[in-house]
Amino acid sequence: MFRLPAEVAEIAFHNKALVYDLLFKAASDTMPIAADRSILARASASPPSCIPGARR
Repeated sequence: MFRLPAEVAEIAFHNKALVYDLLFKAASDTMPIAADRSILARASASPPSCIPGARR
């Protein structure tokens, strides 16, 4: 989910594909690990250890 200032939200409403493409591109450029699906697959295969009662 992206929170946008009202001025940008109005532009996004009329240019959804362009604005959301830019937002997702910017987000993926700041998180290079998200581009490697094998890392994400391994991470989602086991429950996070910070959740009480989660078992590995």
